[in-house]
Amino acid sequence: MAVDERGGAYKPAVGSGSVKGEMMLFSSLRYHLHERWEGSPIPAFFKWWFNELLACVPSTWRHRLSDRNLTPIVYWPLKTPLDHETDKTVVLLLAADQVLLCQLQLPPQSARNLKSVLTFELDKYTPFKAEQIYFDARSRASENQALLQISLVLIERSRLDVAVQSVEAQGARVVSVDAMDETGRPYGVDLLPRRHRDIRATRLRYTKYALSLGIGLLVLLLMMTWVGNREKELIEMREQVVSLRTRAMEVDRMRKQLQERIEIEKALVLQDKQKQTSVAFLKELTNCVPTDTWLEQLEMRLDGAVTLSGLSRQSNLLPAELVRCAGLEKATFQGGIQPDRESGLERFNIVAHRRKAGV
Repeated sequence: MAVDERGGAYKPAVGSGSVKGEMMLFSSLRYHLHERWEGSPIPAFFKWWFNELLACVPSTWRHRLSDRNLTPIVYWPLKTPLDHETDKTVVLLLAADQVLLCQLQLPPQSARNLKSVLTFELDKYTPFKAEQIYFDARSRASENQALLQISLVLIERSRLDVAVQSVEAQGARVVSVDAMDETGRPYGVDLLPRRHRDIRATRLRYTKYALSLGIGLLVLLLMMTWVGNREKELIEMREQVVSLRTRAMEVDRMRKQLQERIEIEKALVLQDKQKQTSVAFLKELTNCVPTDTWLEQLEMRLDGAVTLSGLSRQSNLLPAELVRCAGLEKATFQGGIQPDRESGLERFNIVAHRRKAGV
């Protein structure tokens, strides 16, 4: 339990319902994100980038853009009537004597929902109640790291209502209310009443919704375009694959046809060589066989084996004669020599091998 500067015990506000808990959680998350954003170099980078881009445009456009992004400041109390366009948005800056500044120290956990904590505990730090004033606060680190230094700026409601009504009566629209310290520097708070802030927040929320919707539509359009392009590329790739497959099948078919043609040509050449060789062998065999010998069967195989069957008067002389003049080798009888009763000749069956060319 922390103790404030007045000696009172500080009790952190506790949510009584799930809705309040969700609001506190959302406020805590928003606070952390805001702190991280403000502490990062990204805002400075965007500011530098905008100034660099602004320097590239013509001077007339630069002047218009600068005027559009600059909200006029109206100092209160007013010294002269306003000289602004009707419905021009302005920032109301209060003098230092119009507000009350309180310096507090609170636990770091209070920063997650600082506005709610101060609303419930306001009567402990000021002589006012929350219904009597408008207030805002800014937190910063203190020398004591266990506590946060809180700058609480408040003003009576009646006084600020008069100031806002007086400015808006002259045709301007107040969008923010800040106050100056004793040195003339703004505190950086927003004391605008809730009803005005709600109107501004509603407009801002609608603008954010419209921008978010536009961004969402653009993202969706980009995703659909990307998906469409990917589908188109996929269809083209499939068509290319089908075309390549068809070409590959045609090439394979042509290769098979060529291989078959080569095999056929080889077979024809081999058959032609075999025919020529067989004719020459038959011619040699005819000249070599004696006149008293008749061949009944001649078989020639691809491995060079030759089988001769027939009748002869002197069968025992045939193997040597065939080896000598018919180009055969290893000529031997198969089954022996048998006499033939009808012709009176000897029946033979000779197995031999054709001699290889050049041997």
